[in-house]
Amino acid sequence: MSTALLHSKTTLHSAHPATDARNKALLSFARAHGFAIRTTRTQWQGSVLDVESEDIKTLLRAAGFADRDFHLYLEYQRGWGFL
Repeated sequence: MSTALLHSKTTLHSAHPATDARNKALLSFARAHGFAIRTTRTQWQGSVLDVESEDIKTLLRAAGFADRDFHLYLEYQRGWGFL
């Protein structure tokens, strides 16, 4: 069984309700930066592979988002799946 790191996956969620302007702005940011978007009736999440979450956080802050506007989750994939 391989324990080598294959990929990292960063997932982005908005911390605001669906009707909030910051939520819509964050969704636009995610689309513009190549995130794969999944939506439900009340929320969305964006995922991107092999981009460091710290780099994403830096871009979000540069775009005017505060840490309280979003949630970032980082997962590492090994040969047998994501951690």
